[in-house]
Amino acid sequence: MHLHWQTHGGNGPYLLLVHGMLCSRAQWLWNLPALKRVCRPVTVELWGHGRSPSPETVGHYAPKHYITEFEAIGDDVAVAARVDIDERDMPAGKRARTGQ
Repeated sequence: MHLHWQTHGGNGPYLLLVHGMLCSRAQWLWNLPALKRVCRPVTVELWGHGRSPSPETVGHYAPKHYITEFEAIGDDVAVAARVDIDERDMPAGKRARTGQ
């Protein structure tokens, strides 16, 4: 089980965008066109928000687990960049390095 995330193209370094509580990735929609001029936005949805699942295990909601998920997203985006995959062709929220 993993957080839902999505890349949005753009130019420059990747930027992970995390919404606030009771929101979703839609919080960033108005910002994406401007951000894509200077970076490659990656939106992520927290547990129980938007397209991310709602784990029954309380441990998923701990900051430590979120950090692990965010690092895995960074790893997946880096893998795609190294093998020259257009990030827009990556399945949203999928793990490039594990195939999950």
